[in-house]
Amino acid sequence: MHVNYGVGMTRTHVGAFSTVAPGATICGDVWIGERVFIGAGAVVKNLVSVGDGATIAAGAVVVADVPDGVTVRGVPARVA
Repeated sequence: MHVNYGVGMTRTHVGAFSTVAPGATICGDVWIGERVFIGAGAVVKNLVSVGDGATIAAGAVVVADVPDGVTVRGVPARVA
């Protein structure tokens, strides 16, 4: 419901009002909460959860869970 994404995903939950930008890669079993933004070229690795209202910066590589409302960036992704 109200999800925008520009990539193919399998076994992934994407919450309402979330955006996965073009060029982002979601790898495997990933839980993406509501109102999440995942920037272009970001990578979210297998078995990671992204909390409600979180932001993943463009090009970030997420290898651990991201709490609600947090912005992460970098390789590996860390709190901005």
